[in-house]
Amino acid sequence: MSTQLETAIELDDPFAAYASLHLFPEAEVESSKPPQLATARDLLHWVRNDDSMRNNNQRRNEAAAIKWLGKVDGTSLVDIPLDVRYLVDNRIRLIRRHKAIKKMRRSNLITLLNGVLRRAGILMIGARRGGITSHDWTVLINRVSGLNARLSLSSLGKFCSVRGIEPDRVTLAVWHEYTDETLYNSSFKNPRLTLQRTLKTSNVARATVPNWPLPEFPKLLNPRRISIPKSDLPASFWRDIDVYSSMSTSSTATGRSNWLPTPCDVTAT
Repeated sequence: MSTQLETAIELDDPFAAYASLHLFPEAEVESSKPPQLATARDLLHWVRNDDSMRNNNQRRNEAAAIKWLGKVDGTSLVDIPLDVRYLVDNRIRLIRRHKAIKKMRRSNLITLLNGVLRRAGILMIGARRGGITSHDWTVLINRVSGLNARLSLSSLGKFCSVRGIEPDRVTLAVWHEYTDETLYNSSFKNPRLTLQRTLKTSNVARATVPNWPLPEFPKLLNPRRISIPKSDLPASFWRDIDVYSSMSTSSTATGRSNWLPTPCDVTAT
């Protein structure tokens, strides 16, 4: 007696048998698509009525964080538009600087706001909890691949954010100002290496990332290879050299070997 097994599954699709099989139906959660949200009050109302959130504590914490968008300076939630740049560079920045609450609490509030704004489809990249980098700079930095590359651009992003300079407004004059600040007024262990990494990352991104807004930065000059043209030196400099040479050759007359002139020996000009 032979038994033939019939199947309706295509042999060229080995996974078709599992197409309609749900091993863990209880783990499937319908993600509620957020409605059109215009203000922070709309966002608060949506969070309070979000059925996809099974954790009531998370709902309460996110609602409290949303309230802080207005509570930080007494602004009504209905007057806070859900504009990314305004939320990150104004509201969240005010929360970050609000000394009336502890630093850990401020950090937690920003983390909660990042989460709810991402879930609502308003924010694609979260605001940094402890930094001063503007939203446009944060977006730009995250366009490069690799942690080291993003770290190389972060100092330039902070420098420009403090001065209100967005990426599309960076010029070579801004770069030279950043270079001087980094070389002479920064606490970097190796400021020259920091600058080299920044300009290399940006210049490579300029050639590989579409619509890269930063200009091409010039290579750093090695100060050891810089020479001043002879014609640019003042005549007093050459007179001092002549005095130095004549006094050096007269070391036998002074009774001193390997004699070097003191400042009093060189005539002032």
